[in-house]
Amino acid sequence: MAMKPVVVGVVVLGVAVGVFYTVSLLGNTGTKVTLAGNPCALSKELEIRVKHKKKVTWEIDNQCDSAQKVTIGNFRLAATGGPNDCSVEGSDWPFREEDDRPLASRERTVNPGEKKKIKQRTAHNETSAPVSYYYDVCLGGTKVDPRLVVDP
Repeated sequence: MAMKPVVVGVVVLGVAVGVFYTVSLLGNTGTKVTLAGNPCALSKELEIRVKHKKKVTWEIDNQCDSAQKVTIGNFRLAATGGPNDCSVEGSDWPFREEDDRPLASRERTVNPGEKKKIKQRTAHNETSAPVSYYYDVCLGGTKVDPRLVVDP
């Protein structure tokens, strides 16, 4: 039996950009990252939530005229600090340590008109309260700094 996602996001208008995240009934979270405009730019995510031991999927939709490389990284507990290049070295990692930390699993090159996904499994929160992480979504030399909240 297929589970239907529940849409719980916002629409950001400007360069014909939308940002949504969905939470399945199983607790997994998906969010859309739209690339659009000239020059090509990232949609600005605000916040996404996931439950402990569930996965997060970023779906990248390239509406630009050329192939684009998108990377996620630089997860941190504070709004500032950490590297500016979407790396994970020295960053707080909100997922199971052995899961998907290599660059190849955090980066996708997306051709024009194409959609690709970045998936991270097993979000971790061993506390009794939500834990907020700031992180970077990078496109070339630009980035946006949304938040990921991992609920207990």
